[in-house]
Amino acid sequence: MVPKFEQETVIRFAEDTDEMIVYTASKRVANWLMKEYKPTKVFKSEGKITGWEFNLNKKEIRIKPKGGRALNIGGQR
Repeated sequence: MVPKFEQETVIRFAEDTDEMIVYTASKRVANWLMKEYKPTKVFKSEGKITGWEFNLNKKEIRIKPKGGRALNIGGQR
């Protein structure tokens, strides 16, 4: 198992494509994503799973700060 301080989640995307890549070493985040998506890559070390990668469409995510206006990553409102 990956120590908690290494259980990062990274969302990576570019402006010129609709695809984004989500990498996570957090089992909690991976389980949440796997309810809707299949991982495109599973990372292992010494036979144990250490991370997952998912390819998603940017239109499927938005960030909403508490009390703020939502930012739709895919550019739509």
